[in-house]
Amino acid sequence: MRGVVRLAVVLEGGLLILALGIGVLVGVHPLGGARISAGALAWGTVATIPTLLLMWWVSRSTWHPLRRLRREVEHTVVPLFADCSVAELVLIALLAGVAEETLFRGLVQRGIGQAVGPTAGLVVASVIFGAAHFLTHTYALLAAVLGLYLGALLLTTGNLVVPIVVHTLYDIVALLLWVREAGRPEEKPTA
Repeated sequence: MRGVVRLAVVLEGGLLILALGIGVLVGVHPLGGARISAGALAWGTVATIPTLLLMWWVSRSTWHPLRRLRREVEHTVVPLFADCSVAELVLIALLAGVAEETLFRGLVQRGIGQAVGPTAGLVVASVIFGAAHFLTHTYALLAAVLGLYLGALLLTTGNLVVPIVVHTLYDIVALLLWVREAGRPEEKPTA
């Protein structure tokens, strides 16, 4: 197992254990709203489409902050995963989807939502999610928007599996595309 895969297992596994542990301490069951069903898997799969459209727009945009974000991803994120197999990338995406959604939606959003209301839970969890994904200001903002979307899916469906599926599928596609692009030789202009 490559170092980055081991690191992902430790970090994402640690986030999952942290979410479950804090949940016990504060009386919030982070996985309480997770019910695997054909409907939840279908909802999650279809709900992934807007996130992939956002990724497509970001990859094609000529807006300076998005070009800067792409360069940052190419120089810092892609090299971490460039040598990973497809199975390893899927494992990393699955771990991130389960652990991060359990922490941010299952614990933070649900816990704050129970304490002060669902809108506050949604906003606070999304802001923290964005901050946790700080690579550039633009990336943090996009992650917060994605957090709002994932949180809205939880509020709409009542099932944590839906945002877990969306997060996982998005990460699988993103990692596969980044690594594939990194493996392509640069096109040289011909004379």
